Amino acid sequence: MMKIPALITSALIVLSLVGMPAPAEARRDNQDDARKQMRSGEIKSRSEIEKRVVPKMKGMRYLGFSYDPDTLVYTLRFIKGQRVVDVFVDARSGAILRRR
Repeated sequence: MMKIPALITSALIVLSLVGMPAPAEARRDNQDDARKQMRSGEIKSRSEIEKRVVPKMKGMRYLGFSYDPDTLVYTLRFIKGQRVVDVFVDARSGAILRRR
């Protein structure tokens, strides 16, 4: 039987992964912005960023990414056990800015 603190921790992790989905229109705008910026050479593609970052996160499972066209930052999310790690990456250079 699962103890209450473990159940609460598990629930919090699930909630942090689910979050509030952005409206479809906002997601579409972000995707359009990213495509335009990528075609113009302003930013690196998602696949280029993943090829640089994912291998550095040894032992962690890659969950996915988001992109903020205003800050030109990709956020890649990883998990290992109950620990979730967000890696913020400069979309122009591919450099890791920080981990949280």
